[in-house]
Amino acid sequence: MTSNKYHVEISDTAKTDLHDIITYVFSQLSAPITALQLLEEFETTIASLVEMPQRIALVRDKKLAAMGYRQISVKKYAIFFRLNGTKNTVNIVRIIYVKRNWAALLNP
Repeated sequence: MTSNKYHVEISDTAKTDLHDIITYVFSQLSAPITALQLLEEFETTIASLVEMPQRIALVRDKKLAAMGYRQISVKKYAIFFRLNGTKNTVNIVRIIYVKRNWAALLNP
């Protein structure tokens, strides 16, 4: 029996995004408990992508959708990822505050 589980890879840019988000909430907003809860929510959401990541719809932006970008939300942030079905891999590309111009940040 073959496994349908995916392996999650997080880009260095997405790791930096996550670090910056948690640091901002912890330091700038002086909310360490909230920062920890937010980190746990990010971890849970990312871990959920190992099973059936294709359940998450492609983004609405046609150009980015054609590139395979999908988005899943955590509070006021969006985790953008692409699937590599041949390798059963979820590639997390960016984690961005939803009110930012994410289409511009994701376009090469």
